[in-house]
Amino acid sequence: MKKLTFGILALLIFSCKEQPKTEFSINGKTKDVENGMVIYLVNDEFKDSTVIENNTFKFKTKLPYSPIQAVLRTKDNFAYRFLWLEENSMTFDASNGNFLTANVTGSESENLSQDLYRVADTLPRDERLKMEMEFVKNNPNSIISAKMLAVYSTTFGKKKTTELFEQFSEPNKNSKYGQKIANYIKLNKEPKIRRAICGF
Repeated sequence: MKKLTFGILALLIFSCKEQPKTEFSINGKTKDVENGMVIYLVNDEFKDSTVIENNTFKFKTKLPYSPIQAVLRTKDNFAYRFLWLEENSMTFDASNGNFLTANVTGSESENLSQDLYRVADTLPRDERLKMEMEFVKNNPNSIISAKMLAVYSTTFGKKKTTELFEQFSEPNKNSKYGQKIANYIKLNKEPKIRRAICGF
């Protein structure tokens, strides 16, 4: 009985141990690329590079936070792709020869972005804006919404921007995009109408 109790206790302790934290990495495939070509992963806050060998490459960049958007590109920008990176093992399959249509796995933010723009990019501007506004409204926890609202705040106007911003999660409000939106709202208060005072 004691052995059984000890075994159960040991099993519980082992199962309750903190699982190792998943770290960002991206394994990529290309097509018809010469060995030795350098490829870059770039953001305003970091820059990394690696070499393509046998049409494969790998990054294990330390991300400042997650999710974060970066661009994967060649030196001359002949091939490039903007990506939402997350603290996961990601894959980038451009074996069809096109970075823009590469199949990406391991990032929910990237998948959400691709699902949106696969449709939005085919629409006229006004319809696209409506679709993006609806996306922001329906995805208040997504960093994509925060970035989108930061870009379109002046287009949507103060009233609509404030309405959408108030629904954001705290992480989104505190993100760099959220801070930009909050600053826009703060600096674009409705002007007060002062009455002229006669008889100085």
